[in-house]
Amino acid sequence: MLLRNFIIVCWAVFAAYWAATAASTKRTAERQKWQSRVWYLLLLVLGFALLVGAVPLDPLTRRVVPPIPARRPRRGRRFRARPRDLGAPCDRLELERDRHAQAGP
Repeated sequence: MLLRNFIIVCWAVFAAYWAATAASTKRTAERQKWQSRVWYLLLLVLGFALLVGAVPLDPLTRRVVPPIPARRPRRGRRFRARPRDLGAPCDRLELERDRHAQAGP
């Protein structure tokens, strides 16, 4: 909680500094065309909508790899996904090796 408050205070100090220095600068000498400004704002709003997820795009949210059932590792061992866990066919020798490895020393 303390770190969160510290970060908020840092942002507030930065915003105050930014506002103070922005007030003391000269105005821009050349102006932007309104068509250019509208195009820029449209792209900005579209980017924000994509970032927040307000615009659902099916190809970006589609799963590429099907979900596999969760498997808890045995105590002291890390889980390693094997080809058969992902649905790939495996041979009998590999199955026997796995059974032997799961039995432990």
